[in-house]
Amino acid sequence: MVKNEHRIIQLLIHPQLNNEDTEELKKLLETHMDWATVTGTIITHRVSGIAYRKMRELIGKGFNAFVYPRFYYTFEGIYKLQTVRSAELRRQTEFVCNQLEKEQIKYCVLKGLALSQSVYGDIGVRVSNDTDILVASNQIQSAIQLINHLGYVQGHIDMKSGEIVPASRRDLVIRPMVSHEVIPLLRKIDIQTEWPIHEIDLHFSLDLMTGNRTEQQLQDYLDRRIVIQTEQTGVYSLAWEDHLLFLCVHFYKEAAFDFEVRKCNDLSLYKLCDIAHMLSSSSISIDWDEFAARTDRYGMGKAVWYTLSYVEQIFGCMIPEHIMNLWQTEDESFLHTVYEYNKDKVIIRWTDTIWERVFNMNRAGMLDSSISLA
Repeated sequence: MVKNEHRIIQLLIHPQLNNEDTEELKKLLETHMDWATVTGTIITHRVSGIAYRKMRELIGKGFNAFVYPRFYYTFEGIYKLQTVRSAELRRQTEFVCNQLEKEQIKYCVLKGLALSQSVYGDIGVRVSNDTDILVASNQIQSAIQLINHLGYVQGHIDMKSGEIVPASRRDLVIRPMVSHEVIPLLRKIDIQTEWPIHEIDLHFSLDLMTGNRTEQQLQDYLDRRIVIQTEQTGVYSLAWEDHLLFLCVHFYKEAAFDFEVRKCNDLSLYKLCDIAHMLSSSSISIDWDEFAARTDRYGMGKAVWYTLSYVEQIFGCMIPEHIMNLWQTEDESFLHTVYEYNKDKVIIRWTDTIWERVFNMNRAGMLDSSISLA
């Protein structure tokens, strides 16, 4: 039986509730439960803005019977803060992208800003901590030089001082050899803000977390790019079929390998929400046949089926059955397996359900206590 604490989260983040589900959500909001667990889980999974918007929609229709009103007001405050932060991120991103365009560096903004503007239609709903930008490998150095000229430094943020620590020459050389991205570019924002540093992650490959290169696929993505309208101008992003494919691969890579599981970044609900809300958006149309063709062309069937299986477990059937059948296999054990980073070595095979696993926040601890399997 699903716990009330888990069920209410599922309903709060669902893109489209029917009347029966809406009434169930109202009843749960009127029910005493472990609200600390519900609040903490929503924040941990980075879906605060989505949950707040759902509650705000209910209030707009006359609902006000919260058994624990502070639950609503907590997420109202988070939403307002996210709106301020996202507006500043959007301003910084627009400026950088405009400079890239002036220098004829072809780019695409990935995830964050593109999704908050087009999928969610509200920058406070979908929070981002950085700006992910895709560029071709033959323009990566030009992009780095340009962004450096704008005042950005490759490095990391010191947790204690909050200052930017420049990366060593060794790290600057090694990271691109073993990864799909360069070391983050960071710049202190000159104005007073709750978000004082802007981070840019430059991607130059679509095979995430490896040294493998995907030159033709990346060029195809750049050639098909579309404009996403923002507040001041607009930025380039992926065509929606390509963006969906990117999100599927991104989720799979972080959920199936121990590197991200150990950082508790493997099954964050916001990543599944991005896909579910994209598929439910009235302003976005996915050409499923074209999506399937591109998935096969780039050899991404396993990653796509893995991710869409998780989406359907959390949100119900959202994907055409004939699409799901394209990559389904008799052996579904890989849906429940974590491998060593960049290897085929099995670290653990989960024995719980996908639903239970998403809400088990001690997965990393279980990983460390498990015996690796040959």
